[in-house]
Amino acid sequence: MAALSRKFVSFRKNISSLFRLPKKLQGGYVEKFATYLKMIGEDYVAVAKDVVDGSKEKPIKAAFYLSAIGFTIYTFNNNPQEHDFRSELLASVNDIVQLSETIRNEESAKYVNNLVKFYNEGLIRRLNLGVASIMWIDNYDKACQLYEARCSSLKPRWLTFHTRVVDVGFCGHWFIMRRMMKEFDVNLNEFSNAE
Repeated sequence: MAALSRKFVSFRKNISSLFRLPKKLQGGYVEKFATYLKMIGEDYVAVAKDVVDGSKEKPIKAAFYLSAIGFTIYTFNNNPQEHDFRSELLASVNDIVQLSETIRNEESAKYVNNLVKFYNEGLIRRLNLGVASIMWIDNYDKACQLYEARCSSLKPRWLTFHTRVVDVGFCGHWFIMRRMMKEFDVNLNEFSNAE
């Protein structure tokens, strides 16, 4: 390990000796900017060295942090988009339409029909939280130019926002729609009438 750190120090000295400013650029803004960049580079090298040393001292803690960072990056990259919600909604509509009304789950059909109605009216919005997404219902279409639609005092309040949420997306899945479509082909009223 000591030999590797010696090689790194000599490499850094060689690099700094290679990059020297010409006489006409010394003492001005260019030299100050180059010095600033050099100091930032040295800071990053020191931080990288400290991270490696800290991970050798406490490998379990380092593995936990690395796993947390990896999971965050994974959820950020797999955050469902609005077109994913639309695709899943259309697939749900196709599943429900293919069933007879006597077999359809009324809750699933009502949920999907309401979402289609809100989409047609332009009221569905997506709130991107980075690692998750929330689909919610607004009062007006984005193109609406009425005073009520544009006034910031009349926008939906955060305290009542939870009543407007229609779905929550995380890691590429929409959870409320998945739950509502779990037994979309089972009419619960059919069994209650049979008794």
